[in-house]
Amino acid sequence: MLPKTFFAVTLLCFWQVVSVSAESAQPIKVAALLPLSGPVAEFGVAARNGLELARRDHPDRFHRIEFLFEDSQYDNKIALSSFQKLRSTSGVQLVYSWGFGPNQAVAPVAEAQRFPLLAVSSERSVSAGRQFVLRYCYYNEMVSQALLRYLRAKGLKRMALVKTDIAFIDGVIDGMRKNLRADEVLEIVDTYAPGDTDFKSTIAKLKNRSYDALGVFLMSGQISQFYRQSAQLNYRPVTFGTDFFDSVQEVRDAAGAMDGAVFAAPYVDPDFVARYKATFGNDLQVAWAANGYDFAELLARVIDRRPDTQEDSTLLDALRKEQGVELGSAARYRFDSSPEGPGFNFKVVAKQIRGERIETLADHGDS
Repeated sequence: MLPKTFFAVTLLCFWQVVSVSAESAQPIKVAALLPLSGPVAEFGVAARNGLELARRDHPDRFHRIEFLFEDSQYDNKIALSSFQKLRSTSGVQLVYSWGFGPNQAVAPVAEAQRFPLLAVSSERSVSAGRQFVLRYCYYNEMVSQALLRYLRAKGLKRMALVKTDIAFIDGVIDGMRKNLRADEVLEIVDTYAPGDTDFKSTIAKLKNRSYDALGVFLMSGQISQFYRQSAQLNYRPVTFGTDFFDSVQEVRDAAGAMDGAVFAAPYVDPDFVARYKATFGNDLQVAWAANGYDFAELLARVIDRRPDTQEDSTLLDALRKEQGVELGSAARYRFDSSPEGPGFNFKVVAKQIRGERIETLADHGDS
């Protein structure tokens, strides 16, 4: 008969093996900090849908990945508080954070705390000089250049703007001003707070001035109100805008008044749009669903290649090494190693509203 100590040692070794196996089987947790309620909720919901659709399409690739979702409400203070909560959640290795404003608050804290952040922000400086922050979005100047290329192709030089006072829109305007030619004019006529919906005084002002085109740089909800009020006051200028226009619901709410408007937004593969619409019954802000979908696929690919990923910095470093010429199955993006703001740049195109459809313009705005 073997001594009792032998069984004790054998049992101890067995439990150690079980413990190690259980630890290695623990899922890799990735948190998504998104605006799931509030003024831009359709953006956050689309991004969440994209993440979920990738997991639904490839369940075999996501058995090691668990997504956690937190609502930022597109509020900087709430976003920062939510980030701190996610950072303290056991097992979270990376936060995917959506939005220009929220990332302005979260990124410096993530860097100071050495916690990996993938920032969906058009502000290039969000990742400049930072080891623990990568940008996963086009940058402002790409939108500005796409708009300017379209306007120039149409011979439009004198431009007015009505804008909402948010950082993203200010960034796009700064990009346009930076790239204006000597014979081009860009004048801000009026600035509104995010909750404002009465634009009649601005429209009356615009009717008495002469411009080649009007930039409607407003937020979701405001845009359709502006166009409806313009139609009521018989003011129908040539108009252009930002990716806030990329919403069929906004177009419908404008009751036909947005017909012909042009805007710049990320390119989305038409097959993905059709599949997304069939799955979720709409294509609201589908570009951000594509962003979420491609992030999920990129993440799964990185983890497949690096099954030993354990430390926080390892996962972000692995993402940084994905420098293919053109990646993505829903959108198109490539890695940008520029010190101005390293991260993934997404292809931006000019789109036009025709009736209740949004169509990509093949000849203008590619970047």
